[in-house]
Amino acid sequence: NPYYVHGRVPSYEEAFIYAVKQRDVRYIISSLALFRKISNWSLLYKLAKKEDLIREVVALYEIARRIIKKVRRMPKRFLHLAQKRKSNHFNYIIRGLSSDDFKDIEKRWKIYIPLNRADLEEYKWLTYNNKKQC
Repeated sequence: NPYYVHGRVPSYEEAFIYAVKQRDVRYIISSLALFRKISNWSLLYKLAKKEDLIREVVALYEIARRIIKKVRRMPKRFLHLAQKRKSNHFNYIIRGLSSDDFKDIEKRWKIYIPLNRADLEEYKWLTYNNKKQC
């Protein structure tokens, strides 16, 4: 899918929200590494609120903290505002896909996560080896 931004370079926060909106496993897995680059958490919150993706962002953040090394901490304000937005029903990031390994995160944020630990272990291994070669 072509995605064009004319006249400027999109920020990491915009790229992350775009990846989550695509609702594709490849985009979701590759977007986890963007949490290392995000510095403007208020912009990320504004964009997530606009697209109604706040719970998805926080759930994916918790997975990134478990899998990827050196992920920056999310501000407590972001987490507090995300907890206020919880609903009583579960949502899917990708319709029909649910995790077997991240049930605690799914329960806490009421989001079905389309990833399993085995998918992310291979991704973790690839990112670690690519950094070693540089």
